[in-house]
Amino acid sequence: MSRIDGDRKNICGENIKRYREKKGLSLEQCCVELEKEGLLLSAKELDQIEQEQKVVDQEIICFCKALSITVEQLFEDISL
Repeated sequence: MSRIDGDRKNICGENIKRYREKKGLSLEQCCVELEKEGLLLSAKELDQIEQEQKVVDQEIICFCKALSITVEQLFEDISL
C-alpha cells in the first residue's frame, strides 16, 4: 500500500475521534451507534481508525450517520 503521509493509513481518524468525543460517546457507545448503521466494529478497531492505523473506506458513510455529520465535516481541516 502506498502512503502519502508517513505512517498514516487514513486522513479522517482525528476528525472521527473529535466528533465522537463532541457527542459524548465512548468508543464502545460509538460502536453501538455504528452497529445501528450496519457497521460492526470493536472498540479496538475504532481506536485504530482514530489513531490513523487502520484504513477507513466503506465505513465513512456509517460514521457520518452515526455521528450526525456530513462527509465534508469528516474531512474538514485535513492537510495532506
